[in-house]
Amino acid sequence: MPPKSCDNSNCSGSGNPKVGSSRPQAGDVFSVCMSVYAPFKSLVGVKVRWDSQSFYSASEKKGARPCIIVHVPKNQNIYTIMILASFDKSEAENVPPAFKEFLIPIPTSIGHAIGNIDHVHTTPEWERAPQYLVVIPVPCPKTVLQGRWQSHKVDAISNHKFGFYLDPTALAYLNGIMQKKLAHWNTKGKYALSREEYLNRLAQVKEAYAKTLRESATASKNCISSRMSGCKRGIASVIHSLASVPEEEDKHGDPDGWEKVPEKVGLGLFES
Repeated sequence: MPPKSCDNSNCSGSGNPKVGSSRPQAGDVFSVCMSVYAPFKSLVGVKVRWDSQSFYSASEKKGARPCIIVHVPKNQNIYTIMILASFDKSEAENVPPAFKEFLIPIPTSIGHAIGNIDHVHTTPEWERAPQYLVVIPVPCPKTVLQGRWQSHKVDAISNHKFGFYLDPTALAYLNGIMQKKLAHWNTKGKYALSREEYLNRLAQVKEAYAKTLRESATASKNCISSRMSGCKRGIASVIHSLASVPEEEDKHGDPDGWEKVPEKVGLGLFES
């Protein structure tokens, strides 16, 4: 078994990777085209239209991102997922503080979890760019899920790539983290700002990164045209993680009396 990326003996992960295709199960890591803004917007009352593809295809131009299936209901085609996203230091600092509470790291072999911080391990250990898990469950039609998020490594026997997943211990731990964070949100976090203020903050962050993308694209063109004169700027600084998302329908009601997260989002969420 490979060495784990933290020193917590209670953490799991790193062993018994899945190989080949199988029916999606709770804990499996799949691919989905979804904006990183989507969970945060749903948290403040922006309604997800299950019959609309816009919510799930908003980041197709950026490519699919990994997501963890946290609940597979019986005889239904609407799964519950949590998405993963990459943030650099400056991005993470600009996420509204109350939302930042919902970001936990996914340790990698080169990016260890240091100290007593909330985190979860995948099996096998995550091997790509460092990721944050957005601990906000959102619905996702089965038809929108893409293939498994696969490892670069190949099983020597079957010649198939490994698929990532959370084992039962990691999934149960994630359940506890989710309940704690949602409870804090419902008692304190959601009242730090009004709903409109949260949405405005998200819009500001989104526009700031859109501006950065435009400036980086211009810098990249200038770099190509002046490469022979020693230009060293490139597209490495382009921020890929925050894709724009079309506005969805806002829930009606008293803006000061936010609707709470449905009670089914809790212990029962991770039950089959």
